[in-house]
Amino acid sequence: MTNSKSSLKSTPLMDRVREWIALARLSISDAGNRDFSDLQASYSQHDQYVHKYLGGSLTDQKVIEIGYGARPNRLIWFFGQGVDIVGIDLDQPILRGSPAEFLHVYRKNGWERMVKTIGRWFINERQLRRAMLAELSRQRGKTMELPAERLVVGDATSAPFWEQNRGANYIFSEDVFEHIPPESLERLLPVMAAST
Repeated sequence: MTNSKSSLKSTPLMDRVREWIALARLSISDAGNRDFSDLQASYSQHDQYVHKYLGGSLTDQKVIEIGYGARPNRLIWFFGQGVDIVGIDLDQPILRGSPAEFLHVYRKNGWERMVKTIGRWFINERQLRRAMLAELSRQRGKTMELPAERLVVGDATSAPFWEQNRGANYIFSEDVFEHIPPESLERLLPVMAAST
């Protein structure tokens, strides 16, 4: 697998700037929205799959999310609900907004991704994350911490990742496989199957 390819280098700079402005406006308009019903709906949907196909509940499973993304809110929400979950993604997640996290994004994906990531973090994500952690803490009756060790940055075809997470019995991915080259998928499936 290679670095994320969500930004096309062939797109003219002015078109990219227009896109950034549109995304910033969208983030600003959504900044006050602290409704976590979409995350709860995703949790409920996965819990239903587990009941249907594995028996029991999602909190009874060892779970892996392939491709949690730069904003791993679903993984954090699931963890906050008591799920034993770990995820893997090529992109560095921004958990605390530290300079080291932004520098890692720059080194791995270039200045454009870093600028978008910084903007997204300070316009919307930082406040959303704080509100989400406060809600999870309220639900659990204790302080919810970010599960940094559960957010692995790496290649999902990496055999060591699957060795370390042997025994996972519920693996899911949403909107990821279409971004993985076929030759990488051919490597991923046998490695995944051997560790479950």
